[in-house]
Amino acid sequence: MTMLLVCLTGFPLVFSDEIDDWLHPVPQEVAGRSRVDIDTIVADALRRHPGGWPEYVVRDDEAPVVLIGMKSSLEAAGSRVRKLRYDAYSGELIGQAAAAGEGRFGIGMLMQIMRGLHTDLFAGLAGGIFMGVMALLFILANVSGLLLYAPFMKGRRFGTVRRERSARIAWLDLHNLLGIVLLAWALLVGVTGAFNQFSKPLFSQWTATQVRPLALRLSADAPDGPPIPGHWASLNAAIHIAEKALPGTHVSTMLMPGSQYGSAHHYLVWAAGDTPLTSRMLQPILVDARTGTLSAIVHMPWYLRTLELSRPLHFGDYGGLPLKLLWAMLDGVTVIVLSSGLWLWRDRARRASMKR
Repeated sequence: MTMLLVCLTGFPLVFSDEIDDWLHPVPQEVAGRSRVDIDTIVADALRRHPGGWPEYVVRDDEAPVVLIGMKSSLEAAGSRVRKLRYDAYSGELIGQAAAAGEGRFGIGMLMQIMRGLHTDLFAGLAGGIFMGVMALLFILANVSGLLLYAPFMKGRRFGTVRRERSARIAWLDLHNLLGIVLLAWALLVGVTGAFNQFSKPLFSQWTATQVRPLALRLSADAPDGPPIPGHWASLNAAIHIAEKALPGTHVSTMLMPGSQYGSAHHYLVWAAGDTPLTSRMLQPILVDARTGTLSAIVHMPWYLRTLELSRPLHFGDYGGLPLKLLWAMLDGVTVIVLSSGLWLWRDRARRASMKR
């Protein structure tokens, strides 16, 4: 049942980018047109939300859009983030998504529900770990299915469906056939899904044991609390410093001082490569939010880099819309396999109880 829920909720998430673009039309890319300074956009977000605290700033790689995650205060929970969408050319606010639990029910909130059910059943870290274990069991089920398929088909040609027998036998043959055809894709999605589920606690552990101690050592003379918005160094300058320190990269995401996964006194700047492969390999950099100087280039462990590379593959993000359509079709077939498996299991249990 859990994997069936995962497949049903995963279907719309495959097209989450397309749905997001449909809900929030974005400006068209114009070659040679200059973009507004990031500091100007952040200042506008603070003006619109007095007392608010920016959690992150994201420069969209595929459209001239800047996203700002705004909390009501520094102490507000990380999930209570209001997403502001800005035109990178004009600096105008073009969209605003309510924080979790706010706003009217609509497609945007429905997508939030789908994502919550798919990732952690709205149960936080415990739910995420549970879903990770389910992904591992899904992998085990596929491997066991591979080992059992050859003995099951002994004496029959591959793909045989015994329609002349009972409906149960025909469904059993079809269930096994679809399962073996989907095996490679199911293993790929299962493995990347397990990686994604365990990435959050691993990332939190790395942040707590590596990033924050390093940031504390680098800001030993700083006040106890993070600098307040309005007293931060230029974010635009921090971006240029990071890109200069790592040639051949561009900055896409910046975590603000006081962020849940960042540092109290630094911008945690994430630089990505400019090639299709290296664009998925992120490099974190600490820039002092008070002085705007480069503090350190943080080395991410290999297993977190692997997780970053696997995440887009889980939803078919590497090949554009054609690959997403293929992923959606395979997901639909998996729903049929899981549903037929549940039906066959219940029918077998019913037959066994009748014999007692």
